[in-house]
Amino acid sequence: MAGVALMGHANDAEMKCVRFASLDRLRLLANQILVSCLLEDDMNLRLTDKAALVTGSTAGIGFAIAQSLAAEGAHVYVNGRTQERVDAAVAAIRSRSGRVDGIVADFSTPAGAEAVIAKLPVVNVLVNNIGIFEPKPFAEITDADWYRFFEVNVMSGVRLARHYLAAMLEKNWGRILFISSESAVQIPSDAA
Repeated sequence: MAGVALMGHANDAEMKCVRFASLDRLRLLANQILVSCLLEDDMNLRLTDKAALVTGSTAGIGFAIAQSLAAEGAHVYVNGRTQERVDAAVAAIRSRSGRVDGIVADFSTPAGAEAVIAKLPVVNVLVNNIGIFEPKPFAEITDADWYRFFEVNVMSGVRLARHYLAAMLEKNWGRILFISSESAVQIPSDAA
C-alpha cells in the first residue's frame, strides 16, 4: 500500500506532506514524529512528581519515552530483563535529567508483573512498551511461540493495567498507554 499522508503535531506551524511506499514506512515515520515530539524542549506534560513506569525501556522507543518523561519531571521507572541493561539505562537517563530508578523483570510469566507490582505498587503513568518478535515465516511460528508472544506482548500489559487502574480511578488521574511495533527492532527495508 502506497500513498500520501499529512503529518505533524499541534506545535507545528505547518503540516508536512509525506509520501510513503508502504504502511510499514508510514508507521516508521509516525514513530519518528512521535519520538521527536516527545523530545522537544517546549512541551509541558505536567508530570512533575508523577510516577511513571515504562516497560521494555532499556533501549529503542521505550528508552526514548522514559527519557522524555524524566525530562518532564516524572519519577521514571525503567524496566528490562537484565540488571546490566537496566543499570545502563538508569545511568544514561540520570546523567541528563530527573529522577529515575530501575526494575528488572521478565514478563514471559505472571511472576514478572507480580515482581514489578511488589516493588512499585502505585504509578500515575503506565507505558506498556514491552514486546517481543521473531522474524520467521508465518508457517514456522509454533503454537508455543504464539503463546509466548501473547504472554509478553498482551498479558503483561493487561496484568499491570488491571492492577494500576484502580488507584488511577480513585485519584481521578492516570494514564495507561499500550505501544506495539516491530519496527523498533526490525526496520522495514523500504524505510532506509
